[in-house]
Amino acid sequence: MKLHDAQFGFKPGLSTESAIYCLKHTIRYYTDRRTPVFACFLEENCFRDYSINRTPVAVKVLVRKPVECREMGKQFFECVQVVQRGEAGGLTSPKLFNLYINGLIEQLSGARVGCSIGGRVINNISYTDDMVLLSPSVRALRRLLKICEQYAVAHELRYNAKKSELLVFKAGTKTYNTVPPITLDGAPLKQVKQFKYLGHWVTDALTDNLELDRERRALTGNEKLEIVDQYVYLGHVLSFGKKYQPKEISKIIQLGWAAFGTLDDILKSDKAPQCLYTEHPLV
Repeated sequence: MKLHDAQFGFKPGLSTESAIYCLKHTIRYYTDRRTPVFACFLEENCFRDYSINRTPVAVKVLVRKPVECREMGKQFFECVQVVQRGEAGGLTSPKLFNLYINGLIEQLSGARVGCSIGGRVINNISYTDDMVLLSPSVRALRRLLKICEQYAVAHELRYNAKKSELLVFKAGTKTYNTVPPITLDGAPLKQVKQFKYLGHWVTDALTDNLELDRERRALTGNEKLEIVDQYVYLGHVLSFGKKYQPKEISKIIQLGWAAFGTLDDILKSDKAPQCLYTEHPLV
């Protein structure tokens, strides 16, 4: 069985970074066009699945069973539906869960609502059971959540609205001061300005400051490391913003005049060439 492209979990060559890149690229496509994006993060442990209650997951799978044909002396295959059960922590449990939730991903993508790029629907992104729904409107997001609720009832799943949160990505200065109530299983979703998805921080302005801070601390292993905007190294001001560049320029000019002052004896000498005293036409 082929898994949907919106599922990034346990696939060769894909990782959480791949899912985050797809998420940011989709949101940036809309925000660059002055359209805010509504995102509903269904955090891990949102489902009452095998990873929490230690109950087996049953998945119906179509397999090809060999059948002998004595009359023709050849072997044929027939499709047989079997039930595979995977215990929590088992080697097959991640793949079986992907199959279990793949139907929901197909229903969401087939709804043809929410975000899309070039005619391709990207209204949901998943990494195993970590799912985020994307929509440029409240109405479409509510429809996606309704599909999730119906799928959960049909497949004996249960969402936890307390661990599911809503984030509205701003399009520059354009955003919504008030958002109509959005519910999951009858419970209102909490709206936040930042959310840690798959170990990466995403913010309503889609900035990377929190993520860079996390990476710096991870590299140094020092939680007390101070993050600064500028630093003086070997007499030079190192900075990341334009507002600090005049200080470095002023520093260079002062060093230039200091170096020029060391030539005072040469300038006062009678042997100095006249060109040193003549203003250059391009200056």
